[in-house]
Amino acid sequence: MTITTAAAHGLSAGQSATVAGVAVSGYNGTFPIASVPSSTQFTYIAGASGLAASGGGTSASATATIQTAAAHGFVAGQLITNTSIGVSGYNGTFTVASVPDATHFTFTCTTGGLAASGGGTASAAGSIATGVHKVCVIFQTRQGYLTKPGPATSWTASGGKRAVVTNIPAGPSNVVARILCFTGAGGASFFYVGAGATLFTGNMIVNNNTSTSAIVDFSDAALLAAANVDNLFRLIELGCSSGVIDYANASSGLASAISSTIL
Repeated sequence: MTITTAAAHGLSAGQSATVAGVAVSGYNGTFPIASVPSSTQFTYIAGASGLAASGGGTSASATATIQTAAAHGFVAGQLITNTSIGVSGYNGTFTVASVPDATHFTFTCTTGGLAASGGGTASAAGSIATGVHKVCVIFQTRQGYLTKPGPATSWTASGGKRAVVTNIPAGPSNVVARILCFTGAGGASFFYVGAGATLFTGNMIVNNNTSTSAIVDFSDAALLAAANVDNLFRLIELGCSSGVIDYANASSGLASAISSTIL
């Protein structure tokens, strides 16, 4: 959809805008801006197609910029929670859209055209559900072998946060990665999410053998749909071999072994 404004809109591609009051209601809502052909035009993808031409209404940016008193440490894609800002529309949990510098970050409000405001706090947020969760560690060797998980530890999550995992053990010299495995809230089965994680810091594979801490985020839905590792708890390490016997013919050797067992 293309919107033509009466004056320069000041928007840019990638921002979000709230369109309201257009006679054909399908044009109204908050949308990401797809392109800006000119200073008085912008395009976006509406939720419906085949809408009749219309006019009237207003458009306003829904992208908010927060300035913090000190370096915030946030990165694009991270979840944050704003509280106690004077204009309530800025409060809530949002995904950081961009980080212009150490004391500024942007996000998309649920509605555009909010008045300027101040005060409040911004803090890191997450998706971990309230309840008791367990975590254990698996070593991955250079051959791709996954070891039996180590002893599990547990903690009680307050909800809406990420997990900071510390004291991650290092493995022997042939270990190239460690995998953090978690249970859902109150669950007993262990899972891990790999490189295909959709959440920020959702990848539970530590791709080295040196780091001792990691920040991880997951929802129970995403975790329980990922790789289950319960079978690895049943791994048994065999003792040293006393010798090796080879057969000139594998099938005849197997037959001989079966015959001697029967006899």
